[in-house]
Amino acid sequence: MTGQQVPAVIDESLRETWLLDLLGQAAESCQRRGVRLVLLVDGLDEDRGVTTGPHARSIAGLLPGRPSAGMRVIVAGRPNPPVPEDVPDWHPLRVPGIIRPLADSPYARDLQRLGQSELKRLLNGSKFEQDLLGLLTAARGGLSGDDLHELTGAGLVLVEEVLHTVAGRTFTRGFRQWADTDGPLVYPLGHEELAARCYLGATRLAGYRDRLQVWAQRYRRPAGGGPAWPPGTPEYLLFGYPRMLVTDGEVSRLVDLVTDPDRHDRMLALSGGDAAALVEITACQDLVRAERELDLEAMLRLCIRRSNLADRNSRIPTDLPAVWAALGQPARAEGLARSITEPARQARGIGRGVQDGHGGR
Repeated sequence: MTGQQVPAVIDESLRETWLLDLLGQAAESCQRRGVRLVLLVDGLDEDRGVTTGPHARSIAGLLPGRPSAGMRVIVAGRPNPPVPEDVPDWHPLRVPGIIRPLADSPYARDLQRLGQSELKRLLNGSKFEQDLLGLLTAARGGLSGDDLHELTGAGLVLVEEVLHTVAGRTFTRGFRQWADTDGPLVYPLGHEELAARCYLGATRLAGYRDRLQVWAQRYRRPAGGGPAWPPGTPEYLLFGYPRMLVTDGEVSRLVDLVTDPDRHDRMLALSGGDAAALVEITACQDLVRAERELDLEAMLRLCIRRSNLADRNSRIPTDLPAVWAALGQPARAEGLARSITEPARQARGIGRGVQDGHGGR
């Protein structure tokens, strides 16, 4: 809304100030146009920011206490857990009068009951049905039928038969990010993810995570000495697997993964840019900094890898994203443009890509 791009590197101590300043600028821009900026935050009770490290802030603690230019902030969440401790006493979130209790929706209760019934059926079903639910829950992202065939050994026909007969409350369907729309579908867990985690339990989920990690190792170090991360590497291992490691706090394993140049080369070949690689390195740096004792060796490895990526992206012509946009590949165009680490050149690349993309359509 402000026309600014995220800096390639931003000091941790300046993040909050930068965010609040951007919100203020966006609110003023809306006010000048005669409209109001509204920031909606859903699921505030699921905020785990204060648990990621001794210096972490909660999302609630980052929300502006006195929004400028008529801006409004609407938050939604359950009554428990309460407002985090890092929210000051004067903050509006501490004022009881702002609370608008919502009555239970009979429709929502029916959906919840049906969804949980479906989960229990899978948990009490065949070993394959249990494995399918466990793997998709542990993955924290979409796996394709081919992925599940590799992970379970079950025939692709059986995999797709079960996935296509389970209602969308449990599994949703979509396309892989970088595949053609006529390519294989991916199946992320739907709205019942939290319930599935509770039903499966920590021990079983850990076992399914181990299977995903062994699967990743087979592509990282193929048997017989083949090339690492060969063509045909599952898209999940390139773009979804790191998110699982971030969420589960697997810092050491994540550092090894996101500093692997062979994997980044495969990601570049698939997506056309290094934007995803730069994002995952930043997420990993945040995890390393949140540790009780800073691992300087890990941070150095991450900085070196980020520097190497930034160096190879410093020479990307700013007109090149526009070429991909004009060819009808906007995702590849955006990925390439966001790989440019110098903010001014990145802005030019995105702007030209958007302009040519609209022209191509």
